[in-house]
Amino acid sequence: MATTSDGVEARGEFVSVDPPRRVEFTWGWRNDDELPPASSRVVVTLTEEDGGTRVVLRHHDLSTDQQRDLHKEGGMLYLERLVSLWPGAAAGTQAAD
Repeated sequence: MATTSDGVEARGEFVSVDPPRRVEFTWGWRNDDELPPASSRVVVTLTEEDGGTRVVLRHHDLSTDQQRDLHKEGGMLYLERLVSLWPGAAAGTQAAD
């Protein structure tokens, strides 16, 4: 469970973990009929690239364009924050359609 700054709870469970390459988990919002817990799936893959690590986050099973756009925006925000934690990390975040 994760809670946003405005008190909204995200819930999910790990589906598979393949260290250090891949993590898959379910995703949804508590008390949200449009995207309830476990109604979507997130896959994060990590691959070595040019002496660093490429992080790819894919969010599956979002049922509307609005959900897709909002989650793309949120995913980009948090990936950029992750990059900022490592000095010298390339801030090469880009959204895939």
